Amino acid sequence: MKNHKYKYLPKLSQSMIPQVIIQQLIVFLFLGFLVSDIIEKNYLKEKREELRLASKLIEKPLIELLNKKQNNKVTFLCKDIANTTNSRITIILKNGFVIGDSHKNPDLMDNHITRPEIIKALNNEIGISRRFSDSMNEKMFYFASAISFNKEILIIRTSFPETQLKKVLNSARIKLGIVIILAIIISGITLFVMGEKIVKPIDEMRLTAEKFSTGDFSSKISNQSTFELGALAESFNKMSNDLKYRIDKINNEKNEKSILISNMVEGLAMINSKGEITLYNDSFIRILKIEKKINNKVLFENIILEKKLKNIIRHSIAKGIQNQLDMKLNKFSIDYVQITITPIRKNKDKKFDVILMINDISRLMMLERVRKDFVSNVSHELKTPLTVINGYVETIQNEKLNKNNNFKLFLKKIESNSKRMDLIIDDLLLLSRIEANSEEDNINKTSSSIREIIKSSFGDIKNKYKNQNKIEIKDSNVEINCLESIYFKVNIELLRQAISNLIDNAIKYGGFDCKIKIQAKIKKQNLFIDVHNSNSFIKKEKQIRVFERFYRVDKARSRDHGGTGLGLAIVKHIVLAHGGQVNVQSNEKDGTCFKIEIPKEI
Repeated sequence: MKNHKYKYLPKLSQSMIPQVIIQQLIVFLFLGFLVSDIIEKNYLKEKREELRLASKLIEKPLIELLNKKQNNKVTFLCKDIANTTNSRITIILKNGFVIGDSHKNPDLMDNHITRPEIIKALNNEIGISRRFSDSMNEKMFYFASAISFNKEILIIRTSFPETQLKKVLNSARIKLGIVIILAIIISGITLFVMGEKIVKPIDEMRLTAEKFSTGDFSSKISNQSTFELGALAESFNKMSNDLKYRIDKINNEKNEKSILISNMVEGLAMINSKGEITLYNDSFIRILKIEKKINNKVLFENIILEKKLKNIIRHSIAKGIQNQLDMKLNKFSIDYVQITITPIRKNKDKKFDVILMINDISRLMMLERVRKDFVSNVSHELKTPLTVINGYVETIQNEKLNKNNNFKLFLKKIESNSKRMDLIIDDLLLLSRIEANSEEDNINKTSSSIREIIKSSFGDIKNKYKNQNKIEIKDSNVEINCLESIYFKVNIELLRQAISNLIDNAIKYGGFDCKIKIQAKIKKQNLFIDVHNSNSFIKKEKQIRVFERFYRVDKARSRDHGGTGLGLAIVKHIVLAHGGQVNVQSNEKDGTCFKIEIPKEI
């Protein structure tokens, strides 16, 4: 019982005996009151019958005395009969005067006309009452009956004192008390013996269980004397074997998992809904270059310094959303990591526990940077001679140096292709700038009117087709559903470019007269923009590739309209730079809808 929180509590046998004794005492007391009540009722019934017989016994000799006009002998007659019947007898006239009494002088007694038993007797009823007697100065039980004598009415009243009843009840209670005390003593001894027999094997089981709690499963419970305790001991021993097997198995699995987690190349950490780090491995410390010692259940905000990563972890804990991102550890580092945050369970506070997985992708990002730098450099190198070519072509056309129509046609084709290459390079440069700014988190955002941005984007496309293709895009072809009150923190120029590309894409594949519907709204604090046209359809197997660079759903149509194949890729990277996502939904019945979602900046 060492250091046990129940060590100050009584043993089972000690607690059982007082409880059972109290229960028995309550039962016996109840039975005592019940028996006392029964004895009292039966005693009163018997005494009432005795009083009635005493009244009958005195009736005849009383009438004989009265006939002989020997009224002075009535009191003596009452005393004789009272001694025989062990009661008090009183003779009362109709007017209430007492003419004879076995215990008192009738001349000194009060008028009895108001006594309740006398009133009942005068009304031809059996007069019974239980009250205090002024003449006897104690409580009495009365029985009164009326008899006729010479056309007059006499009342014969018999009574006995309550002390007789108390003597009988006290005697019965003493005997009953002795029986109760003996019964309680016997039951207490019996319970103590039985309790010890039960407690001893239970105590053995308790001691064995305490050894189990320390990991010692070698102890076994001995055989018992009863079926129930024997079955319990057998089950207990079987349970110890099962527990040992299961605990060994759990420990082995735990050790294997611990070795696996410790030797993972990827950084791993588990963060609970309160933001506390409950599990981590060495790679987590190494990759994030954490110098502080991580104590038990330390808050991740005190360990992870990168603001962007903190915000995403908070968002995943609050919303239970899986997030994946590539990022620099800090502005001055060349190390890149890929971070995956996965919610694993929802808690009572409606927040989630999450697992943080960190991969060191510095080498991959370095190779990607080399590729991007190459594209950027090549684009710059190509743009200069192309500008010169465009200048010469314009000069030739303007000065009319050659009147050969074929020669001019060739020159126009040179001009067309050179401009096309110029557009490709411009788009590649734009993509490169967007990616660079997104990686460095240098996207400047201001709270702007989304409706004005959409209107500006549509105006840009109208001017483009008017200047290049001499085609007027009607305002009625584009329906804008966006409240004037919708403002959101975005990069105005980039979002304008993204919406322009989506409108341009809708016209290219839906036709100049296609109906375009642009809808913007705020839902759950995020911005949603849908660009829908009903005249185009993208097959399902092609939908997953439309945002790839240089991918065209319809190559001939895209080239005819001067497309570079980079428009939707630019849209995707602009949305990603805002921390959002873009997808496409398309079917033959409803057409094609591009959906942009940009989250509120935390």
